[in-house]
Amino acid sequence: MIFTNQPTHEVQHRTNGTLQSFYNLEDAINFAKSRKNTRIISLDTKWTVWSNFLTKKYDLIINNNMIDSFYDYNLAHNEAKSKTNARIVNNLTGDVLWTNQTNSKVTRNLSTVKLSGQTRYITAVEISKTLYPNGFPEEKDQKVVILATGQDAADGLSAGPLATVYGNAPILLTRTNELTEATKNEILRLQAKKVIILGGHLAIEEIVEEQIIELGLETERISGRTRYDTNRLILERLGNLSGVFVTSGRSFADAIAAAPIAAANNWGIVLSPKNDFPTESLPILNDKDVIMLGGQLVMSDKVETTITNYKQKKSAVRYAGKTRYDTLSLLLNHFRKEVNSNQIILTTGTNFPDALASAPLAIHSKAPLILVGNSLSPALELFLMEYAEKNVVEDVIVIGGIVKDPAINQIRNAIR
Repeated sequence: MIFTNQPTHEVQHRTNGTLQSFYNLEDAINFAKSRKNTRIISLDTKWTVWSNFLTKKYDLIINNNMIDSFYDYNLAHNEAKSKTNARIVNNLTGDVLWTNQTNSKVTRNLSTVKLSGQTRYITAVEISKTLYPNGFPEEKDQKVVILATGQDAADGLSAGPLATVYGNAPILLTRTNELTEATKNEILRLQAKKVIILGGHLAIEEIVEEQIIELGLETERISGRTRYDTNRLILERLGNLSGVFVTSGRSFADAIAAAPIAAANNWGIVLSPKNDFPTESLPILNDKDVIMLGGQLVMSDKVETTITNYKQKKSAVRYAGKTRYDTLSLLLNHFRKEVNSNQIILTTGTNFPDALASAPLAIHSKAPLILVGNSLSPALELFLMEYAEKNVVEDVIVIGGIVKDPAINQIRNAIR
């Protein structure tokens, strides 16, 4: 048994994150195998070398003989590339993922589609064009666009579920004091009849509304005195909800990540200040399942206590990971049966505009919306590895130009 001065392996839980580090693989396996839903990664490569819940789905075949199976595509590829007459096969689908074998070819076509523009406003337009490449269909009842400011996330945080009320309306962005040219042209291309403006005149000034009216369109503004008032007005449009997410009204990540799931499951998003849940929002929780999203940095124990003690709710639970990405993985795991698609939507978790505009696309495709920083978090990697065992993913749709290639490649390798 070889010991080193530094840990070599780490045991991770499916939803609880890192459990413990070890100086050799044998000790790591002895620790992990007595616990459910664990995997072991090499700290050198970050590749999965053992698991008791993931499938060994990557077969290494040499000279048409199956040599070994792996949990991790990266590990399988590392072994295969030094061999001759080799190929890697996904044993769940039969697809050839990689080969240097004569008369063999890759049969797994995993595409990467990038939707981005030079600005956040143009990126939102590109998403809208993907949703409605020929404009709104003539038979579409509600030819509506939702318009939010691209300079502050506040009023748009709960817009995802609102989009479903209007037949999956696209969410476009504008500057506070000017209807951006790209946004104006997209509204005209869609042949929209109505624009719903989110927020007051501090968010989107009256001159923007006037510019829309001059185009011959109807406008409606949903606006309260504060972002929380606006949020409640949006929730009123959603009708009888099955449940609600409670998220920060100041930190965008949790609300944006929840939007597609909320829309798909008839849930709403209730915004809260960090330290005190609004009394006026409590009746929204009546007879509802409540999931609070986010840790102490965005939502205090006082908010949780207020909600937990509110007797008119149906149930309440809080999902809070160490990071926004860990919180997202907890959310996705909770709703994993409701998220089924041959697509993955990927955008940055460090800024709001791209993720905000992504919601209708994720709603349309029932695809998980994955947020990343400089790299894919281990918790989300685990979710995707397991997700790909039940869903054959064909497309990775990357929203915006901020997401870097290393993160994209991590996702591609997790879902092959």
